[in-house]
Amino acid sequence: MVGYRREICGAWRVSRASDYQDRPALLALHRNICRWRDTVPGPFDEASSTVSEVAKSLLFIPYSGRNGAVEPALAVGWTLNIEMFFYLVFAFGLLLKERHRLTYLTVTLGSLMLARFLSTEVAAFKVVASPLLSEFLAGIFIAVWYLSGKALPKTMDMLFIALGIAGVALSFWVEPPDGGFRRAVMWGLPAVLLLIGALSYERNGRQRIFEFFRHIGDASYAIYLSHLLTIAFCKYVFDKTGLEPGNASLGQQLSLFAAVFVACMAVGMACYHALDKPSHQWMKQWLRRYWARPTANAIPLRP
Repeated sequence: MVGYRREICGAWRVSRASDYQDRPALLALHRNICRWRDTVPGPFDEASSTVSEVAKSLLFIPYSGRNGAVEPALAVGWTLNIEMFFYLVFAFGLLLKERHRLTYLTVTLGSLMLARFLSTEVAAFKVVASPLLSEFLAGIFIAVWYLSGKALPKTMDMLFIALGIAGVALSFWVEPPDGGFRRAVMWGLPAVLLLIGALSYERNGRQRIFEFFRHIGDASYAIYLSHLLTIAFCKYVFDKTGLEPGNASLGQQLSLFAAVFVACMAVGMACYHALDKPSHQWMKQWLRRYWARPTANAIPLRP
């Protein structure tokens, strides 16, 4: 459910914009360098990636692979390419006065999405004009609405949450479109309903704090980016042990699914604690020390 991260990402960036008010260049650096490791090619690729492809993956530069798909060496990292581009657009917005930022983001992201209707085969264009940018824009408007102090009535917040969950459940039975705005609506609309309902539920003072779920949320990207490796390893184990999930009974299939699910969660959490969290903390400390360094006073030259 990466789409939900896009709404939350857009909302979170607006709510934390003041942290980067005087240092917009940090926006694309602060939380993203530690994710470079996840764009390195994995052993499950059909063909080894070239040096050029690895370099482009590490720099979040979109390119068309040998299979024709616009994705980095680690296929699921395509979401990071869109996210990095959004960070870049948002960082430029921090150079503007606050009252102009919403207009800038709306016009910029909206124009880019409309530009998708231009016929082009340039790989980068498919990212910068992706309809999925609408999900970031939705998150931005949700943040503006929430920061204004508004919330749904208590009778409505649970309805929005229920509709959002129903939309998620429906997506498991309805085949999602290959791309375009239909996909953004199918995945984005339930995310919008769920996020608005959850924020209102919290503001109405009825939330319960579940540290376990918060922990999963913190590790969600580590879980997402590592799950293909985990599934590939589980498949290897099944093949070596002679297990064939396709020929197993329903009970065995459910058991295998549960085992793989737990394995994906465990590996993702381990990656978060061993790699993601420490590298993020180190980067924050380094940036704080860097920006805390005194600037030498310039001495004017005398004739």
